[in-house]
Amino acid sequence: MYIQPSANTTVVSVPVEKKIDPSSLESQTSIWAGYEQDVLPPKEPIRLLRNIRYQIFYIYRRLFGLVFFANFGLVIWVALNFKNVDSSHIGLITIGNLFGAILMRQDYVVDAFFVVFTSVPRAWPLWIRRLSARVYHLGGLHSGGGVSGAMWLIFFCVKATLELVRGKGVTTPGAGSFVRLSDTPMTEWHSFATMPEPGKEGFSVVISRAGDWTIKMIANPPTHIWKRGVPTYGVMKILPMFRRVVLVATGSGIAPCTPAILEAKVPIRVLWTAPDVRQTFGDKLVDSILKANPESVIYNTRQHGKPDMVKLTYRMVTEFKAEAVIIISNQTLTEKVVYGMMSRGIPAFGAIWDS
Repeated sequence: MYIQPSANTTVVSVPVEKKIDPSSLESQTSIWAGYEQDVLPPKEPIRLLRNIRYQIFYIYRRLFGLVFFANFGLVIWVALNFKNVDSSHIGLITIGNLFGAILMRQDYVVDAFFVVFTSVPRAWPLWIRRLSARVYHLGGLHSGGGVSGAMWLIFFCVKATLELVRGKGVTTPGAGSFVRLSDTPMTEWHSFATMPEPGKEGFSVVISRAGDWTIKMIANPPTHIWKRGVPTYGVMKILPMFRRVVLVATGSGIAPCTPAILEAKVPIRVLWTAPDVRQTFGDKLVDSILKANPESVIYNTRQHGKPDMVKLTYRMVTEFKAEAVIIISNQTLTEKVVYGMMSRGIPAFGAIWDS
């Protein structure tokens, strides 16, 4: 508005309010503005107990210990009855452990575990669901069986050698999804999260620069590629077990999150931090996420710098009243956010890099 000046008037300029599209990325600054001043609640329980529970004896290691110490007790019994135990019996125990270890990495077995444990009804108490959601820690059974199998193999070799020397002879007895891809199947394989689109066949993967192989794939995309086995479930499979979830992703970690966002089986609030997402990942991916989840928070680290992910995640959990947090990021940040949430009573889940 403009008023013509005169002897009894002054010039008044009234700025025209700029309308901002609420779905635009620029309008989201207010969502996290000032979050650095948020005060986090104290961690629970006391430091010694929470470090033992969440950082030392988490479920993966408990499963490992269950298998290993059961075998260790059996080793003691065999040692005490060494003369009466045949090498074939030790061989069977060895094969049993190695078979169990391999079984825990077989795609169909892994998928079966995930299907069973993620079928827990959402009406069940949260403590049951948060425990069942740790199904992706089943690698503890794999490593426990593998280490125990190696221990028994040494024991077997000693016993079999002694029997051979003594002339007794030896009868040696003869476990959200990702996919493994390769352009040279005889030399190397690489795992990538699958990105299926609802109602469409096939899937996509996001390949970001992380080494020589990925750089080569980006520079010279192959016309065809090898796939090993079947898509295998990972941590994202647990998402439908909860009523409301904050889904945290950094960079290309959005890839395994995208199918869950597009399916929208449960209410989700997305937090995605990355540098210049549209330039890096393309408008199609960004627009599909915003269309499926308009309240997604996309934090441009190139513009705003790296945030305090624990505080920012906690703010979103409290505002969204989420039951759980799932994070897909690098190992350091994943462990930091999971610990930051778990120590404050919020179920949080992320990859554990056991293989």
